[in-house]
Amino acid sequence: MTLEKRCIQQQRLMQDLTDILNTACKNGNHLDLTLYRLRETSVTDIIHFFSSIPAKITSIDLGYNNLGKKSVADLIQLVEALPQSVTSLGLSYNDLGQIAGMDLVKILSAIPKNVTSINLSKNKLHKKSADELSLALKALKPEVISLDLSSNYLAKYHGADLAKILSAIPENLMTLDISTNLFGSVPDERLAQGFAGIPEHVNCLKLNDNNLGDLPGSVLTHAIAALPKSLSTMDLNDNNLGHIKGRGLIDALGALPESVTAINLQANNLDVIPQADWQLLISSLPQNVHLLDLSDNELAQSTFALIKQQQSAIQLTPTNLTNIYAEELNSILEKYLINRTAVKDSSGKTKAYFYGSFFSAFQFSFTEKQEAVAALQSALRGKSVDLKPHLPALRNGNLGNQLRRFAQSDLGKILAGKHVNGVSEFIMALDASKQRSDASLDNSLLTTCK
Repeated sequence: MTLEKRCIQQQRLMQDLTDILNTACKNGNHLDLTLYRLRETSVTDIIHFFSSIPAKITSIDLGYNNLGKKSVADLIQLVEALPQSVTSLGLSYNDLGQIAGMDLVKILSAIPKNVTSINLSKNKLHKKSADELSLALKALKPEVISLDLSSNYLAKYHGADLAKILSAIPENLMTLDISTNLFGSVPDERLAQGFAGIPEHVNCLKLNDNNLGDLPGSVLTHAIAALPKSLSTMDLNDNNLGHIKGRGLIDALGALPESVTAINLQANNLDVIPQADWQLLISSLPQNVHLLDLSDNELAQSTFALIKQQQSAIQLTPTNLTNIYAEELNSILEKYLINRTAVKDSSGKTKAYFYGSFFSAFQFSFTEKQEAVAALQSALRGKSVDLKPHLPALRNGNLGNQLRRFAQSDLGKILAGKHVNGVSEFIMALDASKQRSDASLDNSLLTTCK
Protein backbone atom coordinates (compact mmCIF):
# COMPACT_ATOMS: atom_id res chain seq x y z
CA MET A 1 0.00 0.00 0.00
CA THR A 2 1.37 3.41 -0.99
CA LEU A 3 1.87 6.17 1.57
CA GLU A 4 -0.91 8.19 -0.08
CA LYS A 5 -3.40 5.33 0.16
CA ARG A 6 -2.41 4.67 3.77
CA CYS A 7 -3.02 8.32 4.65
CA ILE A 8 -6.43 8.26 2.96
CA GLN A 9 -7.32 5.08 4.86
CA GLN A 10 -6.28 6.68 8.17
CA GLN A 11 -8.31 9.80 7.42
CA ARG A 12 -11.39 7.71 6.67
CA LEU A 13 -10.92 5.69 9.85
CA MET A 14 -10.58 8.82 11.98
CA GLN A 15 -13.73 10.23 10.37
CA ASP A 16 -15.52 6.95 11.18
CA LEU A 17 -14.37 7.20 14.80
CA THR A 18 -15.61 10.79 15.01
CA ASP A 19 -19.01 9.73 13.64
CA ILE A 20 -19.20 6.92 16.20
CA LEU A 21 -18.37 9.35 19.01
CA ASN A 22 -21.09 11.76 17.89
CA THR A 23 -23.62 8.91 17.84
CA ALA A 24 -22.52 7.67 21.27
CA CYS A 25 -22.88 11.13 22.78
CA LYS A 26 -26.43 11.36 21.46
CA ASN A 27 -27.49 7.90 22.63
CA GLY A 28 -25.81 7.41 26.00
CA ASN A 29 -22.49 7.07 27.82
CA HIS A 30 -21.02 4.00 26.05
CA LEU A 31 -18.53 4.25 23.19
CA ASP A 32 -18.28 1.05 21.11
CA LEU A 33 -14.99 0.93 19.18
CA THR A 34 -15.02 -2.81 18.48
CA LEU A 35 -13.94 -3.97 15.02
CA TYR A 36 -12.55 -0.57 14.03
CA ARG A 37 -9.04 -1.63 12.97
CA LEU A 38 -7.35 0.18 15.83
CA ARG A 39 -4.40 -2.16 15.41
CA GLU A 40 -3.72 -0.37 12.09
CA THR A 41 -4.25 3.10 13.56
CA SER A 42 -1.27 4.99 14.94
CA VAL A 43 -1.25 5.39 18.69
CA THR A 44 -0.79 9.14 18.18
CA ASP A 45 -4.09 9.32 16.29
CA ILE A 46 -5.86 7.18 18.90
CA ILE A 47 -4.60 9.36 21.75
CA HIS A 48 -5.68 12.47 19.84
CA PHE A 49 -9.11 10.90 19.41
CA PHE A 50 -9.27 10.01 23.13
CA SER A 51 -8.58 13.66 23.98
CA SER A 52 -11.78 14.66 22.15
CA ILE A 53 -14.02 12.31 24.16
CA PRO A 54 -16.36 14.28 26.44
CA ALA A 55 -16.79 13.52 30.15
CA LYS A 56 -20.23 12.11 29.37
CA ILE A 57 -18.59 8.91 28.09
CA THR A 58 -17.90 6.55 31.00
CA SER A 59 -17.58 3.24 29.11
CA ILE A 60 -15.29 2.37 26.18
CA ASP A 61 -15.09 -0.98 24.39
CA LEU A 62 -11.84 -1.56 22.49
CA GLY A 63 -12.55 -5.24 21.83
CA TYR A 64 -11.91 -7.08 18.56
CA ASN A 65 -9.12 -4.78 17.43
CA ASN A 66 -6.14 -7.15 17.55
CA LEU A 67 -4.38 -4.76 19.91
CA GLY A 68 -2.07 -7.54 21.03
CA LYS A 69 -0.18 -7.01 17.78
CA LYS A 70 0.72 -3.44 18.69
CA SER A 71 4.02 -2.71 20.41
CA VAL A 72 4.12 -2.80 24.20
CA ALA A 73 5.09 0.88 24.28
CA ASP A 74 2.07 1.77 22.11
CA LEU A 75 -0.32 -0.20 24.31
CA ILE A 76 0.99 1.42 27.47
CA GLN A 77 0.54 4.88 25.92
CA LEU A 78 -2.94 3.93 24.71
CA VAL A 79 -4.31 2.83 28.09
CA GLU A 80 -2.59 5.66 29.94
CA ALA A 81 -4.40 8.11 27.64
CA LEU A 82 -7.88 6.84 28.51
CA PRO A 83 -10.14 9.75 29.55
CA GLN A 84 -10.54 10.25 33.30
CA SER A 85 -14.30 9.90 32.93
CA VAL A 86 -14.00 6.27 31.82
CA THR A 87 -14.82 3.72 34.50
CA SER A 88 -15.50 0.69 32.28
CA LEU A 89 -12.97 -0.66 29.75
CA GLY A 90 -13.53 -3.48 27.25
CA LEU A 91 -10.41 -5.25 25.96
CA SER A 92 -11.90 -8.55 24.83
CA TYR A 93 -10.62 -10.51 21.83
CA ASN A 94 -7.33 -8.66 21.44
CA ASP A 95 -4.99 -11.66 21.74
CA LEU A 96 -3.35 -10.21 24.83
CA GLY A 97 -2.28 -13.72 25.82
CA GLN A 98 0.44 -13.70 23.18
CA ILE A 99 2.17 -10.74 24.86
CA ALA A 100 5.22 -11.65 26.95
CA GLY A 101 4.49 -12.08 30.66
CA MET A 102 6.26 -9.03 32.10
CA ASP A 103 5.11 -6.87 29.18
CA LEU A 104 1.51 -7.80 29.98
CA VAL A 105 2.17 -6.78 33.59
CA LYS A 106 3.37 -3.35 32.40
CA ILE A 107 0.32 -2.85 30.17
CA LEU A 108 -2.27 -3.82 32.79
CA SER A 109 -0.55 -1.79 35.49
CA ALA A 110 -0.79 1.27 33.21
CA ILE A 111 -4.61 1.21 33.20
CA PRO A 112 -5.71 4.33 35.14
CA LYS A 113 -7.24 3.92 38.58
CA ASN A 114 -10.46 5.59 37.44
CA VAL A 115 -11.21 2.36 35.51
CA THR A 116 -13.12 0.12 37.93
CA SER A 117 -14.54 -2.45 35.49
CA ILE A 118 -12.35 -4.37 33.01
CA ASN A 119 -13.26 -6.98 30.39
CA LEU A 120 -10.34 -9.29 29.49
CA SER A 121 -12.47 -12.05 27.99
CA LYS A 122 -11.45 -14.04 24.88
CA ASN A 123 -7.78 -13.09 25.05
CA LYS A 124 -6.19 -16.57 25.06
CA LEU A 125 -4.79 -15.92 28.51
CA HIS A 126 -4.22 -19.66 28.85
CA LYS A 127 -1.05 -19.09 26.82
CA LYS A 128 0.49 -17.64 29.98
CA SER A 129 1.93 -19.78 32.75
CA ALA A 130 0.12 -19.70 36.09
CA ASP A 131 2.89 -17.50 37.51
CA GLU A 132 2.74 -15.08 34.56
CA LEU A 133 -1.04 -14.76 34.66
CA SER A 134 -1.18 -14.29 38.42
CA LEU A 135 1.46 -11.53 38.19
CA ALA A 136 -0.53 -9.84 35.42
CA LEU A 137 -3.74 -9.87 37.48
CA LYS A 138 -1.88 -8.56 40.52
CA ALA A 139 -0.82 -5.60 38.37
CA LEU A 140 -4.42 -4.37 38.11
CA LYS A 141 -5.23 -1.38 40.30
CA PRO A 142 -7.00 -2.10 43.63
CA GLU A 143 -9.81 0.21 42.47
CA VAL A 144 -11.05 -2.49 40.05
CA ILE A 145 -14.29 -3.96 41.42
CA SER A 146 -15.50 -5.91 38.35
CA LEU A 147 -13.38 -8.24 36.20
CA ASP A 148 -14.37 -10.41 33.23
CA LEU A 149 -12.02 -13.35 32.58
CA SER A 150 -14.53 -15.41 30.60
CA SER A 151 -13.57 -17.50 27.55
CA ASN A 152 -9.88 -17.82 28.37
CA TYR A 153 -9.71 -21.62 28.84
CA LEU A 154 -8.86 -21.27 32.52
CA ALA A 155 -9.65 -24.98 32.94
CA LYS A 156 -6.14 -25.52 31.63
CA TYR A 157 -5.10 -24.51 35.13
CA HIS A 158 -6.49 -26.47 38.05
CA GLY A 159 -5.62 -27.23 41.60
CA ALA A 160 -2.93 -24.98 43.06
CA ASP A 161 -2.28 -23.19 39.75
CA LEU A 162 -5.91 -22.12 39.33
CA ALA A 163 -6.06 -21.08 42.98
CA LYS A 164 -2.93 -18.95 42.50
CA ILE A 165 -4.51 -17.16 39.50
CA LEU A 166 -7.92 -16.56 41.09
CA SER A 167 -6.39 -15.35 44.35
CA ALA A 168 -4.41 -12.71 42.41
CA ILE A 169 -7.45 -10.63 41.44
CA PRO A 170 -7.67 -7.05 42.79
CA GLU A 171 -8.18 -6.82 46.53
CA ASN A 172 -11.48 -4.93 46.30
CA LEU A 173 -13.03 -6.94 43.47
CA MET A 174 -16.72 -7.65 43.99
CA THR A 175 -17.84 -9.18 40.66
CA LEU A 176 -15.85 -11.94 38.96
CA ASP A 177 -16.89 -13.46 35.62
CA ILE A 178 -15.18 -16.77 34.82
CA SER A 179 -17.83 -18.06 32.43
CA THR A 180 -17.07 -20.24 29.39
CA ASN A 181 -13.78 -21.60 30.71
CA LEU A 182 -14.54 -25.33 30.35
CA PHE A 183 -14.44 -26.06 34.07
CA GLY A 184 -16.74 -29.01 33.41
CA SER A 185 -13.70 -30.76 31.94
CA VAL A 186 -11.98 -30.97 35.36
CA PRO A 187 -13.83 -33.98 36.83
CA ASP A 188 -12.01 -34.31 40.14
CA GLU A 189 -11.11 -32.49 43.36
CA ARG A 190 -8.65 -30.18 41.59
CA LEU A 191 -11.61 -27.99 40.62
CA ALA A 192 -12.55 -27.45 44.27
CA GLN A 193 -8.91 -26.72 45.09
CA GLY A 194 -8.85 -24.09 42.34
CA PHE A 195 -12.15 -22.45 43.33
CA ALA A 196 -10.89 -22.19 46.90
CA GLY A 197 -8.53 -19.49 45.63
CA ILE A 198 -11.38 -17.04 44.98
CA PRO A 199 -11.02 -14.35 47.69
CA GLU A 200 -13.69 -13.72 50.30
CA HIS A 201 -14.34 -10.17 49.08
CA VAL A 202 -16.04 -11.47 45.88
CA ASN A 203 -19.82 -11.35 46.29
CA CYS A 204 -20.99 -11.96 42.71
CA LEU A 205 -19.66 -14.95 40.78
CA LYS A 206 -20.54 -15.73 37.17
CA LEU A 207 -19.92 -19.33 36.11
CA ASN A 208 -22.12 -19.43 33.00
CA ASP A 209 -21.57 -21.88 30.17
CA ASN A 210 -18.92 -24.06 31.81
CA ASN A 211 -20.53 -27.46 31.15
CA LEU A 212 -20.77 -28.01 34.88
CA GLY A 213 -23.54 -30.52 34.22
CA ASP A 214 -20.87 -32.87 32.84
CA LEU A 215 -19.27 -33.16 36.27
CA PRO A 216 -20.06 -35.95 38.72
CA GLY A 217 -22.46 -34.62 41.33
CA SER A 218 -19.95 -35.07 44.15
CA VAL A 219 -17.25 -33.11 42.29
CA LEU A 220 -19.61 -30.19 41.62
CA THR A 221 -20.81 -30.25 45.23
CA HIS A 222 -17.25 -30.04 46.57
CA ALA A 223 -16.35 -27.30 44.07
CA ILE A 224 -19.34 -25.17 45.11
CA ALA A 225 -18.63 -25.81 48.78
CA ALA A 226 -15.14 -24.35 48.22
CA LEU A 227 -16.51 -20.99 47.03
CA PRO A 228 -16.13 -17.92 49.28
CA LYS A 229 -18.68 -17.60 52.07
CA SER A 230 -19.18 -13.94 51.10
CA LEU A 231 -21.13 -14.72 47.91
CA SER A 232 -24.54 -13.14 47.59
CA THR A 233 -25.15 -13.83 43.88
CA MET A 234 -24.46 -17.03 41.96
CA ASP A 235 -24.88 -17.10 38.18
CA LEU A 236 -25.00 -20.66 36.80
CA ASN A 237 -26.76 -19.93 33.52
CA ASP A 238 -26.40 -22.43 30.63
CA ASN A 239 -24.54 -25.29 32.33
CA ASN A 240 -26.85 -28.22 31.47
CA LEU A 241 -27.31 -28.86 35.19
CA GLY A 242 -30.37 -30.97 34.49
CA HIS A 243 -27.98 -33.60 33.14
CA ILE A 244 -26.57 -34.34 36.61
CA LYS A 245 -27.65 -37.75 37.87
CA GLY A 246 -29.55 -38.53 41.05
CA ARG A 247 -29.26 -36.11 43.95
CA GLY A 248 -26.18 -34.47 42.45
CA LEU A 249 -27.81 -31.11 41.66
CA ILE A 250 -29.76 -31.08 44.93
CA ASP A 251 -26.56 -31.62 46.92
CA ALA A 252 -24.62 -29.09 44.82
CA LEU A 253 -27.16 -26.31 45.33
CA GLY A 254 -27.33 -27.24 48.99
CA ALA A 255 -23.58 -26.57 49.21
CA LEU A 256 -24.02 -22.90 48.23
CA PRO A 257 -22.97 -20.44 50.95
CA GLU A 258 -25.79 -19.35 53.25
CA SER A 259 -25.00 -15.76 52.25
CA VAL A 260 -26.40 -16.33 48.72
CA THR A 261 -29.61 -14.41 48.05
CA ALA A 262 -29.88 -14.66 44.24
CA ILE A 263 -29.33 -17.60 41.88
CA ASN A 264 -29.49 -17.72 38.08
CA LEU A 265 -30.35 -21.20 36.76
CA GLN A 266 -31.50 -20.04 33.34
CA ALA A 267 -31.19 -22.42 30.35
CA ASN A 268 -30.08 -25.54 32.23
CA ASN A 269 -32.48 -28.16 30.82
CA LEU A 270 -34.17 -28.40 34.20
CA ASP A 271 -37.35 -29.71 32.59
CA VAL A 272 -35.89 -33.23 32.90
CA ILE A 273 -36.00 -33.04 36.70
CA PRO A 274 -38.93 -35.13 38.03
CA GLN A 275 -41.69 -33.09 39.63
CA ALA A 276 -41.20 -34.96 42.89
CA ASP A 277 -37.55 -33.80 43.12
CA TRP A 278 -38.38 -30.10 42.91
CA GLN A 279 -39.49 -29.99 46.52
CA LEU A 280 -36.10 -31.38 47.61
CA LEU A 281 -34.24 -29.03 45.27
CA ILE A 282 -35.98 -25.89 46.51
CA SER A 283 -35.62 -26.90 50.14
CA SER A 284 -31.87 -27.41 49.59
CA LEU A 285 -31.34 -23.75 48.61
CA PRO A 286 -29.79 -21.36 51.14
CA GLN A 287 -32.46 -19.94 53.43
CA ASN A 288 -31.81 -16.35 52.33
CA VAL A 289 -32.49 -16.95 48.62
CA HIS A 290 -35.31 -14.70 47.46
CA LEU A 291 -34.51 -14.30 43.75
CA LEU A 292 -34.37 -17.27 41.38
CA ASP A 293 -34.17 -17.22 37.58
CA LEU A 294 -35.56 -20.42 36.02
CA SER A 295 -36.28 -18.99 32.56
CA ASP A 296 -35.57 -20.90 29.33
CA ASN A 297 -35.96 -24.28 31.02
CA GLU A 298 -39.36 -25.19 29.50
CA LEU A 299 -40.76 -25.86 32.96
CA ALA A 300 -44.44 -26.65 33.42
CA GLN A 301 -46.60 -24.08 35.16
CA SER A 302 -47.31 -26.72 37.79
CA THR A 303 -43.59 -26.67 38.68
CA PHE A 304 -43.67 -22.91 39.26
CA ALA A 305 -46.84 -23.33 41.32
CA LEU A 306 -45.13 -25.99 43.44
CA ILE A 307 -42.12 -23.74 44.02
CA LYS A 308 -44.26 -20.77 45.01
CA GLN A 309 -46.30 -22.98 47.31
CA GLN A 310 -43.18 -24.23 49.03
CA GLN A 311 -41.25 -20.93 49.10
CA SER A 312 -43.66 -18.03 48.67
CA ALA A 313 -40.89 -15.51 49.42
CA ILE A 314 -38.90 -16.49 46.31
CA GLN A 315 -39.31 -14.19 43.31
CA LEU A 316 -39.27 -16.25 40.10
CA THR A 317 -38.30 -15.31 36.55
CA PRO A 318 -40.03 -18.05 34.55
CA THR A 319 -40.25 -17.00 30.90
CA ASN A 320 -38.73 -15.00 28.10
CA LEU A 321 -41.39 -12.60 26.79
CA THR A 322 -39.74 -12.21 23.37
CA ASN A 323 -39.88 -15.93 22.54
CA ILE A 324 -42.82 -15.60 20.16
CA TYR A 325 -40.99 -13.05 18.02
CA ALA A 326 -37.71 -14.91 18.18
CA GLU A 327 -39.50 -18.06 16.99
CA GLU A 328 -40.73 -16.24 13.88
CA LEU A 329 -37.17 -15.23 13.00
CA ASN A 330 -35.93 -18.73 13.79
CA SER A 331 -38.46 -20.10 11.29
CA ILE A 332 -37.03 -17.80 8.60
CA LEU A 333 -33.51 -19.03 9.38
CA GLU A 334 -34.58 -22.68 9.21
CA LYS A 335 -36.26 -22.16 5.82
CA TYR A 336 -33.15 -20.41 4.52
CA LEU A 337 -30.96 -23.37 5.51
CA ILE A 338 -33.36 -25.84 3.88
CA ASN A 339 -33.42 -23.89 0.62
CA ARG A 340 -29.66 -23.27 0.63
CA THR A 341 -28.93 -26.95 1.32
CA ALA A 342 -31.01 -27.81 -1.76
CA VAL A 343 -28.62 -25.91 -4.05
CA LYS A 344 -26.42 -28.72 -5.40
CA ASP A 345 -23.29 -28.90 -7.51
CA SER A 346 -22.69 -31.32 -10.38
CA SER A 347 -21.77 -34.10 -7.93
CA GLY A 348 -25.05 -33.77 -6.04
CA LYS A 349 -23.50 -32.13 -2.97
CA THR A 350 -24.57 -28.79 -1.53
CA LYS A 351 -22.64 -26.08 -3.35
CA ALA A 352 -19.91 -24.55 -1.22
CA TYR A 353 -20.51 -21.18 -2.92
CA PHE A 354 -23.90 -20.16 -4.29
CA TYR A 355 -22.46 -18.44 -7.39
CA GLY A 356 -19.51 -20.78 -7.79
CA SER A 357 -16.00 -20.62 -6.37
CA PHE A 358 -14.85 -18.16 -9.05
CA PHE A 359 -16.68 -15.40 -7.13
CA SER A 360 -15.66 -16.68 -3.69
CA ALA A 361 -14.05 -13.35 -2.78
CA PHE A 362 -17.47 -11.68 -2.94
CA GLN A 363 -19.58 -14.26 -1.12
CA PHE A 364 -19.56 -16.55 1.89
CA SER A 365 -19.36 -20.33 1.86
CA PHE A 366 -22.23 -22.57 2.93
CA THR A 367 -20.24 -23.53 6.03
CA GLU A 368 -19.79 -19.88 7.00
CA LYS A 369 -23.51 -19.27 6.48
CA GLN A 370 -24.37 -22.32 8.63
CA GLU A 371 -22.10 -21.10 11.42
CA ALA A 372 -23.59 -17.60 11.27
CA VAL A 373 -27.17 -18.93 11.37
CA ALA A 374 -26.33 -21.28 14.26
CA ALA A 375 -24.83 -18.37 16.22
CA LEU A 376 -27.90 -16.20 15.66
CA GLN A 377 -30.24 -19.05 16.63
CA SER A 378 -28.27 -19.57 19.85
CA ALA A 379 -28.55 -15.87 20.63
CA LEU A 380 -32.31 -16.01 20.06
CA ARG A 381 -32.48 -18.83 22.62
CA GLY A 382 -30.93 -16.51 25.18
CA LYS A 383 -27.40 -17.92 25.00
CA SER A 384 -24.46 -15.58 25.46
CA VAL A 385 -23.15 -15.49 21.88
CA ASP A 386 -20.86 -12.96 20.21
CA LEU A 387 -22.49 -12.21 16.85
CA LYS A 388 -20.00 -9.60 15.65
CA PRO A 389 -17.68 -12.08 13.85
CA HIS A 390 -20.72 -13.40 11.95
CA LEU A 391 -22.10 -10.02 10.85
CA PRO A 392 -20.55 -10.09 7.34
CA ALA A 393 -22.07 -13.52 6.58
CA LEU A 394 -25.46 -12.59 8.06
CA ARG A 395 -25.89 -9.46 5.95
CA ASN A 396 -24.63 -11.03 2.70
CA GLY A 397 -26.68 -12.50 -0.16
CA ASN A 398 -30.12 -14.09 0.13
CA LEU A 399 -29.75 -14.56 3.88
CA GLY A 400 -29.01 -10.87 4.27
CA ASN A 401 -32.04 -9.92 2.17
CA GLN A 402 -34.37 -12.08 4.27
CA LEU A 403 -32.95 -10.78 7.55
CA ARG A 404 -33.20 -7.21 6.26
CA ARG A 405 -36.90 -7.63 5.46
CA PHE A 406 -37.57 -9.10 8.90
CA ALA A 407 -35.53 -6.40 10.64
CA GLN A 408 -37.61 -3.69 8.97
CA SER A 409 -40.92 -5.40 9.82
CA ASP A 410 -43.07 -4.76 12.89
CA LEU A 411 -41.88 -8.04 14.44
CA GLY A 412 -38.27 -7.02 13.87
CA LYS A 413 -38.92 -3.69 15.54
CA ILE A 414 -40.42 -5.43 18.58
CA LEU A 415 -37.55 -7.92 18.83
CA ALA A 416 -34.85 -5.24 18.38
CA GLY A 417 -36.62 -2.85 20.70
CA LYS A 418 -36.52 -0.04 18.14
CA HIS A 419 -36.82 0.73 14.42
CA VAL A 420 -33.78 -0.42 12.43
CA ASN A 421 -32.86 -0.12 8.75
CA GLY A 422 -30.33 -2.87 8.10
CA VAL A 423 -29.01 -6.23 9.26
CA SER A 424 -25.99 -4.87 11.13
CA GLU A 425 -28.13 -2.38 13.02
CA PHE A 426 -30.65 -5.13 13.81
CA ILE A 427 -28.01 -7.54 15.11
CA MET A 428 -26.37 -4.83 17.21
CA ALA A 429 -29.80 -3.86 18.58
CA LEU A 430 -30.44 -7.51 19.49
CA ASP A 431 -27.12 -7.61 21.32
CA ALA A 432 -27.91 -4.35 23.11
CA SER A 433 -31.35 -5.68 24.02
CA LYS A 434 -29.72 -8.81 25.47
CA GLN A 435 -27.31 -6.63 27.45
CA ARG A 436 -30.22 -4.54 28.76
CA SER A 437 -32.00 -7.75 29.71
CA ASP A 438 -28.88 -8.94 31.51
CA ALA A 439 -28.57 -5.54 33.18
CA SER A 440 -32.18 -5.76 34.27
CA LEU A 441 -31.41 -9.18 35.69
CA ASP A 442 -28.44 -7.68 37.50
CA ASN A 443 -30.63 -4.92 38.91
CA SER A 444 -33.50 -7.18 39.98
CA LEU A 445 -32.60 -10.85 40.18
CA LEU A 446 -28.84 -10.39 40.48
CA THR A 447 -28.80 -7.13 42.40
CA THR A 448 -25.28 -7.46 43.76
CA CYS A 449 -23.69 -8.34 40.40
CA LYS A 450 -22.63 -4.85 39.43
